[in-house]
Amino acid sequence: MIRERLNSNDVGLLHEDLPLTLRTARDLVTEETTRIRVDDQATVEALCDFARDFLPQTSCRIEYYSGAQPIFYLFGVEEGIQQALATTVQLQSGGTLVLEQTESMTTIDVNTGGYVGRHNLEETLFRTNLEAASAIAWELRLRNIGGIIIVDFIDMEETEHRYDLVRVLTEALHRDGVGVQVADMSDFGLVQIVRKRSRPSLERAMTEACTACEGYGFQKTAQTLCYEIFRELMRQSRAHHFQAYTVLGSPPVIDMLLDEEAGALADLQDLMQGVVHLQVDTLLGHDSYDVVPM
Repeated sequence: MIRERLNSNDVGLLHEDLPLTLRTARDLVTEETTRIRVDDQATVEALCDFARDFLPQTSCRIEYYSGAQPIFYLFGVEEGIQQALATTVQLQSGGTLVLEQTESMTTIDVNTGGYVGRHNLEETLFRTNLEAASAIAWELRLRNIGGIIIVDFIDMEETEHRYDLVRVLTEALHRDGVGVQVADMSDFGLVQIVRKRSRPSLERAMTEACTACEGYGFQKTAQTLCYEIFRELMRQSRAHHFQAYTVLGSPPVIDMLLDEEAGALADLQDLMQGVVHLQVDTLLGHDSYDVVPM
C-alpha cells in the first residue's frame, strides 16, 4: 500500500492509529485481566470484534454496564484520576511520595511522614522504602511517566538493605512490560531510572501551565514586586524627569504599596521630586504591573 501511495499523485491515508478504547485494550489488557466493563454498547461491539481477532483470550470478559450510576464514579475512576494528578501519594505506613515532573526529569522524594517505628529504626526505614518501591512502580505506570526519573529514598545504613531495595524496585518496574533501566543506589540514597517514553504523561495530557505562574509552580511575592516597581520608578525618573507617574498593579501589590510600603513610597517620591498615583488593574496578573509616566 505504501509503495502504491508513493507512486501515486492522489492524496490518501497511509496509517491511522486505533481509537483510544482499542489502543487501551491492545496496550494494557493481559491474561491477568479478569473483566472489562464498558458503558457504551457500540464500544462493546467494537471491543468484542477487536478481541476476537487480536485478544481471543479476553473476548468473553467484556461486559456492557447499564447501571444508573456513572461508571467512573461507581468504580472509583474519577477519584483515581484526581489522585493520579496529585503531587503527593500517601503510603499505608504513613510515609509519602512527592512527585515533581519537569521538562528534563521526574523526581520522587520518599518520606517517612513522621513515623519511625517503635523499635528498630533501620528496619522501619527499610520497610517504608520497600513499600515506596512498589508504589513508585505503580505510579509510573498509572501516570505514564517516562524519561529520566530520580528517586530519593530514605537513607539506610545497611548495604544489604540497599541492594534488596534496588532489586525489589527493578522487579516491580519490569512487571508492566515497558523498557526500563535501573542504576545502583548512590551513596546519597539516590536511584536513577530510565523508563521508555511512549506517550505524553497523564499530567501533560490532562493539565496545562498555570497562567499566573506560567508553569513554574511559584510566583513573586507582593513585596518583591513593590521593590521592582520602586526600581522602575527610579529608572524612569532619572531617564525622563516626568513629574508624575501612575502605577497599575494587581490588588495585593497596590494594597502593599498603600500599607506596609507606604513609607518607602513616600521617601521615593521625595527623592524623585514627583508624585506617584496608584491604581488597581484587575486585568493584570499577579506578577504583572505597569508604570505609566503622566
